Amino acid sequence: MKISERWHHRLQWLKYGILIGLIPTAFYSLTLAERLAEVEPFKTSITLVFVRSWPFVLYAVLLLGVGLFVHKFYCAMCVRSAPGWRSSAGCGCSPG
Repeated sequence: MKISERWHHRLQWLKYGILIGLIPTAFYSLTLAERLAEVEPFKTSITLVFVRSWPFVLYAVLLLGVGLFVHKFYCAMCVRSAPGWRSSAGCGCSPG
């Protein structure tokens, strides 16, 4: 299953919303900003090999589970507008 272009364009703005939320938070409290940056699940799944508290593990497992059924789910926010596009998030997405 693939994400439709309509949803792709909506989800593409999600990463900018997260960034706009994290920047002022970092000026307020770096500790809080670091905790909010946990929206990115790779620390839980790769760096810590799922040895974390259950909410972090559940979140990472849910994203992995959706990724089993939706083609390039985590890369849905990649920039696909230019020929030969690459992920702006560095997730290794490629055309096709």
